[in-house]
Amino acid sequence: MPRKCMGQTIRQISFDRIVKTARFATMTRAFSNEELATFLSSSKEQAEIVADVVVQIGLLETDDRNYCETSACSAFLNYVREDDEAGLHRLMMDYPIYRIFFTQLQTMEPTTIDQILVRLESLSIPFPRDVLNMVCKWGEQIGSVQRNSVTNTYFSVIKPLKRG
Repeated sequence: MPRKCMGQTIRQISFDRIVKTARFATMTRAFSNEELATFLSSSKEQAEIVADVVVQIGLLETDDRNYCETSACSAFLNYVREDDEAGLHRLMMDYPIYRIFFTQLQTMEPTTIDQILVRLESLSIPFPRDVLNMVCKWGEQIGSVQRNSVTNTYFSVIKPLKRG
């Protein structure tokens, strides 16, 4: 089910789907939603959801009919291939939803999902729980976040980025 987060419609998608979509983009010059659905073995609706999120992250661009890769898409896949956690993290920090999550995590760590939600609410940032759970999973898969399974708390494992 789509959710609003910071003015963007967000749907639950796995990090693996982001990677698969980026790979497909590099294999084709431009592709339609139908072609992506076939590649992902999904419905057209699910493919559109995935493509929309990947566009929001900045890995694809669209002319409302077709999608094509951005320069960030190639960099993203290189980071995935090289298992470059810092590179993936830097790229994902350009995605506002991930950046806000990670920035708040660093100011509170170790912390729980509930504590992050309370903080975001106090800052008047609408952030649904399922979206927060999704970006926590992405952070774990990227390697920028770890979860203590005993206390169910999260903490960052990437040093703060220096803005230059």
